[in-house]
Amino acid sequence: MFDLNSMTAKERLEKIYENERSVKYINYDLSSLHKQLDDIKAEIHKLEEKRDNIALEFRATKETIEVMPTIKYREMLQRHYIDGQTWEAVAEAIGYSTIQIYNYRSLALEEFEKTWESKKTEWILLNYSTCLLYY
Repeated sequence: MFDLNSMTAKERLEKIYENERSVKYINYDLSSLHKQLDDIKAEIHKLEEKRDNIALEFRATKETIEVMPTIKYREMLQRHYIDGQTWEAVAEAIGYSTIQIYNYRSLALEEFEKTWESKKTEWILLNYSTCLLYY
């Protein structure tokens, strides 16, 4: 704040000139920051969508494993793909040799694929209905 009464005409005009230039710089900075903020908001939105899609895919995959008809295949895929165990750890945990687990793995993956195909329409509808929640 400045006191208009204690300034000379020249000082007052110079101060106005300086303030006008300052306002232009401030407006430029604000414009730039608003643009950056818009870009950040857009990036946040993209990341949230990506996160939500990953969560939906994870949920659909986990639920597909849970409804597979063969219990040992379910357990194998759950332990490896959901819980993150190595195939060797899975073999040890469920009492199979490493060779057996690798043989069963291909059968388990085939069963997963068949189960996934039979449930795919449900997952598509789930994804669609979840997307509707955001709009």
